[in-house]
Amino acid sequence: MQRRVVLLFGSLSAVATAQSPAVPVADLLPEFVAACAADDGVRGAAVLARIAAAPDAVQALPMLREQRDRVPLAAMVRWAKLCADLLPQAPLSEREQANALAEAIEARAAAFAKVVAADQLPELANQQARIFNRARVDANASLEVLQQQLDEAFEQTREAVCEVLASRGAAALPAIDALQHLLSRELLPNGHTKLLGEYYPMRDAPRLAAARALVAIAPRDDRCIPAHAHLLDHGGAGERIAAATALGAFGGKAVDAVPGLVAATRAEARPLVRAAIVALGQLGVVAGAPAIERLEALAAGSDTEFAALAQAALRQVRRG
Repeated sequence: MQRRVVLLFGSLSAVATAQSPAVPVADLLPEFVAACAADDGVRGAAVLARIAAAPDAVQALPMLREQRDRVPLAAMVRWAKLCADLLPQAPLSEREQANALAEAIEARAAAFAKVVAADQLPELANQQARIFNRARVDANASLEVLQQQLDEAFEQTREAVCEVLASRGAAALPAIDALQHLLSRELLPNGHTKLLGEYYPMRDAPRLAAARALVAIAPRDDRCIPAHAHLLDHGGAGERIAAATALGAFGGKAVDAVPGLVAATRAEARPLVRAAIVALGQLGVVAGAPAIERLEALAAGSDTEFAALAQAALRQVRRG
């Protein structure tokens, strides 16, 4: 009977990060080496999640590379993702070793498909492509170089550049126009990656990364209103709430975000609905008929909290 192993990544990272305080990488490396020696995928994935949360996580790259042929198969995707995430922050000598990481994935892909799950090969292939393309980004590069890379062909390179710019905060203000251009472009999937003779589409989101960068660089700048609107529609749970709150603070200038705010009032998450209702009120008269119609429905509804908020928002919208 073929043995199957549970693939460990994603939610396990969140659990491990939430339950374990960040510790220096030097204290975690022996644990990961031991997990690799024991072929313990559960332990290996948990340690990788803790390494990702470490303040000096990039220092783990040499060890992660050295263990590439011994990483438990069940932790392979988590290992590949962490390597790809860290590469832009690494020195050139380490980024030049990206091929060794990618080759290890190629060499072990057949075993991964057999022991873990063949339907997870697209994700493994995507992380392999991320390793190649993110290694081209230097977190210490000049703003001029980084802005030029925003026009690179590969989505994964652009996404990594956005992350670097976001980490620089206000110091990256000169890149706002380039980020706005990236955010406004309709980007079609532009590449495939090959693993075990099959081609898989790259699955990164440079527009989402651009929105996050703009918000990190200049959250109160009018030019970043489209970035907040994009996060309202496509961000994580916390990002959507923060975006709704930020859009409300812009008042009538955020008129183009009205459809997204109206849609957010139908979300299941109560904090998001609450923030969206308040934001529609703050937009005032420019919120217009679509907002009034939705707010009237909420005001007449059975949810007393939302009804009260909607009534207050309606007064603001009608008063202008």
